[in-house]
Amino acid sequence: MTAALDDRLGALLGDTELALRTWLPGQPWAGRRVDRVRLRVLGRFTDQLAWGGPAGLLTVAEVRTGGEVVRYGLPLGLRAPRTP
Repeated sequence: MTAALDDRLGALLGDTELALRTWLPGQPWAGRRVDRVRLRVLGRFTDQLAWGGPAGLLTVAEVRTGGEVVRYGLPLGLRAPRTP
């Protein structure tokens, strides 16, 4: 993977952790309190197209609620915008 793509995937992780921490407390199955969300990368995949995508990560979201940690599988994808 290129360094630029690695940077974009890293930013995707941070943005997704923040979004999940905000979104999860409103979900009836997730509980009302979320102290921390951490994404752990299990695997990476990328298409070798010259324009840089698609790429993705297979992650596990570790959600800490009080003293409990719940884990959810979460695939994430990223694709470079197409130009006309």
